[in-house]
Amino acid sequence: MLGTPSRNTARCSSAAKRLASHVVPVRDGSTVVWREVRDHDTTTARGAFPYKRAVGDHEPFQVIGQLALEAGCGITGQIGEAQCHLFAARPLVDFIVHWLSAHFGFR
Repeated sequence: MLGTPSRNTARCSSAAKRLASHVVPVRDGSTVVWREVRDHDTTTARGAFPYKRAVGDHEPFQVIGQLALEAGCGITGQIGEAQCHLFAARPLVDFIVHWLSAHFGFR
């Protein structure tokens, strides 16, 4: 869900979701203040969800991306020597929300 508008992250409410806290600088008028924010834990060590129970030892983004391609959410093409995938945001977000819900039981 990287790069999706924040209103879509609310669609992924699950007890299994892992969050991380960060302190970030935020402009407040003419000054900068430090505020704590919470976001999905996207570190490679843990991830936002316990993906291992759904994808085993495979890379979660690779598995979910391949499933999204198979579901018709994107296209594959060649750019130079690289095989690339292009996804339209709305169908991809809808697919991922459905997949996450099916595997991690959203409330």
